[in-house]
Amino acid sequence: MSQTHDVLQEKTAELRRLRDELRLKVELGRMEAREVWDDLERRWNQLEVRAMRRTRESGATLEDTANSLRRAIEDLREGYDRLAAMLRDSDPDDLWRRLRNTLDRLVEGGHRAAERVVDSFEDLGDLARLRMEKVRLERTLMKKCAELGSRVYALAKQPGPDERRPQTLADGEVKALLLEIGSLDADLQKTLTELSEPDRTDA
Repeated sequence: MSQTHDVLQEKTAELRRLRDELRLKVELGRMEAREVWDDLERRWNQLEVRAMRRTRESGATLEDTANSLRRAIEDLREGYDRLAAMLRDSDPDDLWRRLRNTLDRLVEGGHRAAERVVDSFEDLGDLARLRMEKVRLERTLMKKCAELGSRVYALAKQPGPDERRPQTLADGEVKALLLEIGSLDADLQKTLTELSEPDRTDA
């Protein structure tokens, strides 16, 4: 009885290894192989249940069960061999086509991800450029306002009677500074408007 038990255990273990190898191949295989696999899995599960029951039996029943298990193991072995042959005979072109499709999907997904990253960097670059432009315009505007204040102060400090002093707004330098300040202020307002756009504030 012990020798029979050991032989059955060994054959079952060998069958289990073959089953595990085939499971992996079926995952990558065709639908037809999947159907054969599902049938073999159902029969495998029945075999395991019967093998567990066998350990509780004795006498003539035990021998009948052992014979039944041997037949079931042989049947399963034949089924696994057929499945292995089916998977070996898989059309290489079909396998290559599936592999190529998988790689194409991966590459396409990679391209889309790269495009999104590039777009994000471009958006960040535009945002940084606008912020730097805002800072530059604010500094230049402050500098020009300081120059205007200095020029108006210098004109007010010129000696002589008020009627002989040049009119502040008629002074050429003051006019030029006022024009520059107006232009800088318009540019700054435009930059602030671009920065406050919804897609900019989200970045």
